[in-house]
Amino acid sequence: MFDLAIVFEASSELGLEHFLSGIEFIGKLLPMFDISPTATRVNVVLFNAIAFSVVAFDQPYYQNIDALKAGVQYLPRYLPSGKRLDKALQYVNDNVFTVERGDRPDAKNVAVFLTDGWIHGGNDISGIVSALRVRFCMTNFYFFYCP
Repeated sequence: MFDLAIVFEASSELGLEHFLSGIEFIGKLLPMFDISPTATRVNVVLFNAIAFSVVAFDQPYYQNIDALKAGVQYLPRYLPSGKRLDKALQYVNDNVFTVERGDRPDAKNVAVFLTDGWIHGGNDISGIVSALRVRFCMTNFYFFYCP
C-alpha cells in the first residue's frame, strides 16, 4: 500500500516536448501500481514559480487507474516561467503527505520528482532535501531528470 506523490515540473522553460515526455512517463508509471482506495493512492503536483496539487490523495474520483490516467492527459500545458524546485520540495513536505489531504499513516509514502534539475535563481534546496530524506528514511525519495 502506497501513497505516491508525482511532482512534475511544468515551467515554460522546460518546453512542451519535455512536458509531453513527462506525461508519457507518468502514463507508463501508473499501471505499475494497483490504484484504488485501499491500495495505491496518487497525488500529482505541478510546479513552476509555485507548486500546487492537481490531484490529491483525498479526491475519491482519482482513486482508479482510468480516471487518473485521463486526468494526467489533461494537465495544463502552458504554465508561467519559474523553476522553483525549492517551492515544490517545500510544498510536498508541508502539504502533500498530511492526514488532512488524505495521507494514510499505514501507507508507505513515495515521492517521485520529474524535473530537469535546474534551480531558478540559485535557490538553495539542501535544507528541505535533508528534511525530506529524514522524513522518507532516505529510501523512497526519487528524482528523475528530463534530458
